[in-house]
Amino acid sequence: MDEPLKIKTAIVFDTNFIIEHLRDLEETLNKIPDGYDVYVTMISIEERISQRYLEQVSIYEKIKKFAQDNASYVSVKLRKTFEDRTETNKTIMLDSYRKVLGDNIIQYNPTENMFSEIIDRVYKKIPPFINVENASDKGFKDTLLWLSLLCFFKETQDYKEVIFISNDKVFINYSDKLKEEFSNRTGKVIEINDNNYYNVILGGSTPLENIEPPCQRELSSTEKNELRERISLTINNICNDYDYDQWGELITNKTFSLNSKITPQEVQEVLDGLEAVVNLHVFDKQLDASNIFSPTVIVNNFINIPMENVEHLLELFNDIKSKYSEYMPQFLNTACKIINDNNYEEPNASEDIIPF
Repeated sequence: MDEPLKIKTAIVFDTNFIIEHLRDLEETLNKIPDGYDVYVTMISIEERISQRYLEQVSIYEKIKKFAQDNASYVSVKLRKTFEDRTETNKTIMLDSYRKVLGDNIIQYNPTENMFSEIIDRVYKKIPPFINVENASDKGFKDTLLWLSLLCFFKETQDYKEVIFISNDKVFINYSDKLKEEFSNRTGKVIEINDNNYYNVILGGSTPLENIEPPCQRELSSTEKNELRERISLTINNICNDYDYDQWGELITNKTFSLNSKITPQEVQEVLDGLEAVVNLHVFDKQLDASNIFSPTVIVNNFINIPMENVEHLLELFNDIKSKYSEYMPQFLNTACKIINDNNYEEPNASEDIIPF
């Protein structure tokens, strides 16, 4: 008598996991044991396509400026128009994800009912919208992703358990409410874990909930002071441009401004993707902030940031990860505070804005 087929567990990876493994995504996903089926949402793929689109915008703007500034010396002829390039990139990226994932891409259907539900969740601050006083309406993309999971796993009978892996703190912090909603809407169980849970799936460590917080080694006074100075100098050099006037007085100018306060999680996402940014612009002398930060949080780019300052930030982040990993939350909080203090100004009047 044939044994009954075992129902697998579905694993869904969020965008930040994809970004973390840009260079080895196929190899990383292929390591997942046979007891799991791997999924990525179309929302995450389109977010990556959008990020690549914005990179191309920056490149073509630089080409256009170079041509204008040197029109009397050179004539620039594009091999591919911006539209052709972005369409090619989109096709290549979609084909790459389909090659790795096959049909395991969770689609979404932006119906009138879905947008009505999103608006309702905005007003009621239902997670992934943040349910705290004076919170912004950020969370539109995360809500689209979440609703696509609810819809897909309600319809499929292939799984009883789902694991969602994301470093997005809104999913981690509101996991209890989201798990309850998932159970009520789909009749299935979902676990929400951060990106480190990938190692648990491979059998490399104990589940996170059973791990005691790491014991922080005591830093010497010299180490503390050196780190404080280095962190302050490095982050401030990203946020500001320094010059002197004719009298020798120091002038500080912001390199960019924010339309909302950045969170430690967003700082983490910026830093996780920084090596890819540096490699993409390896021969550039300067970058504007929109190359580094998500364009959704940048209001204005005032002054380009020297590439060496960006590289110093990457070096600092790598040093914290390798030498002081137990202090990463404190580092992210400090970096977050410096960026917000420099580059965010409270609006004079608040308005209720629907985020689309």
